[in-house]
Amino acid sequence: MIQWFRMTQTNHFVELSHVLDRLVIARTRFHSIASNDQKKKTLDKLIEMRQWVQGGLPAVQALMLDSWPYFDALVSLSIHQELKSQQYSWCVGYTLASLWVYGINARAKCIEAMTRKDLLEIEEKQFHLSSNFKTSKTYGYQIVSVTDILQIYVKFIRKQRIPEEIDSDEATLFPTYKGTPLNKGEGSKKINLVFLKYGYNLSVTKLRDMVSTYIEELHLSGKMTQKGQLSCFTFIFLSIIRI
Repeated sequence: MIQWFRMTQTNHFVELSHVLDRLVIARTRFHSIASNDQKKKTLDKLIEMRQWVQGGLPAVQALMLDSWPYFDALVSLSIHQELKSQQYSWCVGYTLASLWVYGINARAKCIEAMTRKDLLEIEEKQFHLSSNFKTSKTYGYQIVSVTDILQIYVKFIRKQRIPEEIDSDEATLFPTYKGTPLNKGEGSKKINLVFLKYGYNLSVTKLRDMVSTYIEELHLSGKMTQKGQLSCFTFIFLSIIRI
């Protein structure tokens, strides 16, 4: 900024307002460059710590696709016998991860607290509005949509912990191995199991950040207009995302 003042001649501007306008533009550009630089440093650090996947959301989707055969095998196994605790927990984690890897969904607390009734609402309306999160007084509701993986989980995996004969609308959608609701933060722990074999330490927060970063990158690169960005949000909210 000081260098800019040294290079600026008084005859460049007719009025003081021109100088102020130029300063505002220069300040905005400076902060934009500084912000992008800081973001890059942060991402580089997270990648180094294995808390962010290099390549962002598409790379995470590739990991999910790579894990699909194992999920499919456990689904087949569940038809014939009861899954072990670790196998069941992994399936829950994979299902939960799909909600943020293949869609834009609410915070973890909203998902962890979902019931069978909430799923039925999604099947009827294609989405569910949840107010079960910390800042609900400010933001009101967050949208929850489903994936095909969730539908498979409910049909084959969930019934191992909550059999159909004792199931109810108020029963938790994601029971633990003991059939109890997930504790706060337990969703992230189960998601972490899925990516642990790839050497990553990922949580719900990181997955949500990757989605927003990916959309922002598309917008900044010109591959997605603001109108397209809105369409993208609407599509993911209201559609069932397929692998």
